[in-house]
Amino acid sequence: MEFLTTIFTLSISFILPLAILGYLIVNNRKYLVAYLFGALTFLVFQVLTRMPLIQIYLPNFSWYFQLAYDQPYLYALFLGVTAALFEEIGRYLVIRYFMRKRLSFNDALYYGLGHGGIEALLLVGINALFMIIYYQGQNGAPLMMILAGIERLSTMVIHVVLSIIVMYGIKRKSIVYLLIAIVLHFILDSSIVIAQLWNVNIITIEVMIVVCAVIAFIYILRFKAKWRSIDEVII
Repeated sequence: MEFLTTIFTLSISFILPLAILGYLIVNNRKYLVAYLFGALTFLVFQVLTRMPLIQIYLPNFSWYFQLAYDQPYLYALFLGVTAALFEEIGRYLVIRYFMRKRLSFNDALYYGLGHGGIEALLLVGINALFMIIYYQGQNGAPLMMILAGIERLSTMVIHVVLSIIVMYGIKRKSIVYLLIAIVLHFILDSSIVIAQLWNVNIITIEVMIVVCAVIAFIYILRFKAKWRSIDEVII
């Protein structure tokens, strides 16, 4: 059972992002740039900037320790707003200045998959691969492993809709859509941390994330229907 759950999560968080990359390289290079820029956005604005800021630089300040340990709810909001600002502004800057001629619906789709895919691979996929190689898939917590895979798949869908919102705003030359993406990202991330502070059951939290992903998928279809682009929509 543990082996199967590890394979399940490995398939979603490691194999799937690489499979999409392989598909684009072999069969559809037109959208490869968007996928790679999506991955690069997460690496630059999370792994190389926000994470070091949160984990290395800010702990040197007493106010940060007081915030983290004495004001957990404010800290949850702080984590949510920094994640939203770094990722969504990063998304906006990369699309606005490096993808000016790649603003089709499918570019937004693959950009979001690249962003969510590299996040899944780094945060969960590598750990699942480690479990397979060194522990023959025995993870000690099969339920948590399944939930990790479901969460990563849901998060990829959410990253897709956020990417679509930001790119649609750039197409419409309206900053409002960026603000919408920031607010949605902030609400989701902060809610998850606050739910943990309230000791909400992990399954309930994961159901909440899945519901958000389902809503995101519905809005992806809505954006697809009204997207104004000369590029052929392939989904």
